[in-house]
Amino acid sequence: MKTRKIILLSLCAVLLCVCIVQGITKINDKPQLLELKTEPDENQIIELDGTIEMKKEAGEWKIGSKKYPGNESEIQSMIKAVSSIKVLDKVDRATNDSVLARYELNEGERILLTLKKEGKVIKTVTVGKDTSTGLQSYIMIDNDKTVYLVSGSMLDEINKPESKYRSSIVYLLNNEDINSVSIQKDDESYSIGRVGSGDDATYSVSGIEGAVDSAKVKSWFDSLTSLSVNKWFDESESFNGTKIATIQIDLSSKNVKLDIYKSLLTSEDDSDFYYAKCSETPYPFEMTSYSVQKYVKSSSDLQ
Repeated sequence: MKTRKIILLSLCAVLLCVCIVQGITKINDKPQLLELKTEPDENQIIELDGTIEMKKEAGEWKIGSKKYPGNESEIQSMIKAVSSIKVLDKVDRATNDSVLARYELNEGERILLTLKKEGKVIKTVTVGKDTSTGLQSYIMIDNDKTVYLVSGSMLDEINKPESKYRSSIVYLLNNEDINSVSIQKDDESYSIGRVGSGDDATYSVSGIEGAVDSAKVKSWFDSLTSLSVNKWFDESESFNGTKIATIQIDLSSKNVKLDIYKSLLTSEDDSDFYYAKCSETPYPFEMTSYSVQKYVKSSSDLQ
């Protein structure tokens, strides 16, 4: 075989090898999914402001040592975000503190999430900073020192205050179980009782001159069947407020009492600040002015 042909064939073989290597590299460069196969029953988030503990008990999430009811949708959203992480690239190795600081994966800046199942750690995610676009972020997984660039903002998914992971629901009631509603406020006190249900219900009043509009009362009773908070507070917090109303909802099985206060303080947007205490929870909470108006009805609004 002539030397020229040998050289050409050799070059072809080299080119073929290069193509194969490039093809393999491209396959390996495809986004990789880091998946969590086991559903956790306990999570710990170490943030800059403290530690958030959440644990599943009897099928329900509880938050912290006081076992606040958990916000199922927020917790599941966080778990979903770390159960399937799309890795875009391996950008570095965290071999020293300067590398960690570069991606804000160092202690004092990072967010550390630990997921457990039956007391055993099944995954840890160390979350650093987002990229400048906010569309990707830098993380490390478990004890691996690899710094990954991943799709999405892991900070948005995980770095939330404890109040976000707590359920915002104070109570949920069945309209048909409401027998009566009474209100006490400075300018008047009255109560409205109901006999029957649906469109056939009749209403009796006390403290109101004249009859009430059945449709308006029914609509009002409907609006009182659920209450969610704007923000929770600790039992020991004080807001220097004045009680503006007490509402009691009498049900077939129990009574729900709600005390509403107007504080001398203002809310974050400088509007009036209202907070309340309810028999359904030991914790005071903030109420929006809209929610307050729903409860603190004048009798004339129902006639």
